[in-house]
Amino acid sequence: MKRITNAQFLRQCLINAGERGIVFADTFRRRKGNDVIYHKGTYASYIKLSQVLKRLGWIEATGEKETAYSRSGSYELKQPRTYYKITPEGLAHSEQDWSNPLCILYPKSSH
Repeated sequence: MKRITNAQFLRQCLINAGERGIVFADTFRRRKGNDVIYHKGTYASYIKLSQVLKRLGWIEATGEKETAYSRSGSYELKQPRTYYKITPEGLAHSEQDWSNPLCILYPKSSH
C-alpha cells in the first residue's frame, strides 16, 4: 500500500461512505493503521483540514446529525456528530489535488 496524506485518506473514506457520509472524529481514530503519512497531527489540525475542504466545496454536510457523548458516555456534548459527504466538485479533483488541498485553496501568485 502506498503512503497517503490525511486529505487523501479522507477522500477514500468519503468515497467509501457514499451518501451517508462520515464523521471526522471517527476517521481521525482510524487513520493510524492505514499508512497515512502524517498521522501524528492533532485533532485540531485535522478539523482545520476539514474546514479547507469545505471552503473548496469538496465536502458538504449531509444534514444527518446524531447526539455526541463524552468518552465515558456519562454526559451529552453540546455539538452533535455531523456527517459529511464528498461533493461532485470533490470527486472531480484528482488524488494528487487531494494530497495538499491548501495549495489548491491558496495557489502561488503568478507575479
